[in-house]
This record gives sequence, C-alpha cells and structure tokens, in this order.
Amino acid sequence: MKNYVVSAERKTPEIMFRANGELKITGNSRPEDGKNFYKGAFDWIEDFKEFSPSTITFTLDLDYINSVSVRILLTMLQTLHSILDDKSKFKVIWKYDQNDLDMLDQGKILEKSLQHPFVFIEKPA
Repeated sequence: MKNYVVSAERKTPEIMFRANGELKITGNSRPEDGKNFYKGAFDWIEDFKEFSPSTITFTLDLDYINSVSVRILLTMLQTLHSILDDKSKFKVIWKYDQNDLDMLDQGKILEKSLQHPFVFIEKPA
C-alpha cells in the first residue's frame, strides 16, 4: 500500500498518511471545498481498512481549523476508530500552541464526541 501525501498550502494542511498506521495532518484547515479536499484522504482510509492495520496513531497538529473541517475530521476520526477492534491500539494525538486555548477546547470537544481519549500535547510558544 502506498502512503498518501498532500503538501500544505495557504488554506489547506499537509496530510501524511503512512501505510504503517502513522497518520498526520498539520497546518491550517480551511479549504474552500472541504469535502473535495479531504476526499483523497477518505479514499486512502477505505483502502487502508483492507490492509488490516494492527495500530493507528493519528496526530493532529493544526494551527487553525474551520467549522467545516471540524465536521470532516470528526467523520474521519469515527471511521479510523471503527477500523480496530482493540480500541487501545488507536491513539489520537492533539497538538496545540501553548497560548491557543481555543484549539485545546476544540480537541476536547472532538475527544468527547468520539468518546475516545486523546493525548494532548502543548507546544511551547
């Protein structure tokens, strides 16, 4: 299985999904057409399911996220969460800037919606 990589642009994040189960989204997520932008990532996840991964680590290191992207990422989290029977092998890492409590709150909301614990990592200012 090939890795899925999308380079960051001004309004869109870098996406780095590796076949070994290390998935990462970094940067700003405020695409003009969120559904279309993330379509390739969802297609890759569908193929990834067939690969039967033993672990998944999903790191979200976002500087900004709009409301459309929040809904899309929740769907993505739910899809990834459903892949593994052993939920302890699914790890979500939410990175946020030390001074950005709104981003921390957004991670807590997603954590509660998913009903799965996140690892919160504060980045120094």
